[in-house]
Amino acid sequence: MMTLGEAGHSIQWGPGLQPEVGHHYDIIFDLTSASEYTGSVALLFPSLKPVRIVGLCDAGVIGCNFSALKARFDGVIGGLCQYSVDVTKLMKHEVCNVEHLFRVLEVCCGAGFTTEGLHAAGFVTDLAVDLNELFTNMFHARHQTVTITGDINSDDVLRMIHRTAPDCKVLAAGVSCHDIRSSALVGILRTLFVLRIPVAILECVCEAQGHAWVSQTLHGFALSHARLPVVASKCLALLS
Repeated sequence: MMTLGEAGHSIQWGPGLQPEVGHHYDIIFDLTSASEYTGSVALLFPSLKPVRIVGLCDAGVIGCNFSALKARFDGVIGGLCQYSVDVTKLMKHEVCNVEHLFRVLEVCCGAGFTTEGLHAAGFVTDLAVDLNELFTNMFHARHQTVTITGDINSDDVLRMIHRTAPDCKVLAAGVSCHDIRSSALVGILRTLFVLRIPVAILECVCEAQGHAWVSQTLHGFALSHARLPVVASKCLALLS
């Protein structure tokens, strides 16, 4: 259903229970205080444990929610886990409302056939993304929707998605039919995590239903990250 991109990230969203010093992780946090000298303090998602954030010291964004791509874990310093963030890789999130739950981001979008059903059901597609320019051109021609041609495993593409369609809180995706264990599924789940999208509609071939790696990856992600609801299509899986 889509063209594969580069190999995805290792199957881990957030730092987990035992982050390693010097390694980089995608993290989500609520900023609770800001200091240029001692580092800012934040609550890490989903554990809500306090951590120190170095690199973000703007008091004007206290109380805001952020994703930081590839934040470096510096170790436990002064009793708190410390992460250094690159401000160019920060994404600020607004509060989700009911209207946002009808706005769709489609990744690995193909030619846009899933979109027909979504639009008939009252959803609006704000943005479509695929690695294959032929598909994004076809999608735009069919639906007059803004498109991005790029690899969802790319940090640059994720930031572009966030800038272009920050209010989308439903993600629809076609997981690659070429290779069940591909970079596509990992990239899709990473997109859900860092963009704070609470609902996903995933479509794939029937063989994915009984595939152990697919099942473990989906269930591990859903259980680890705020019990994300995923709507099944063509027998992928149903998570709650």
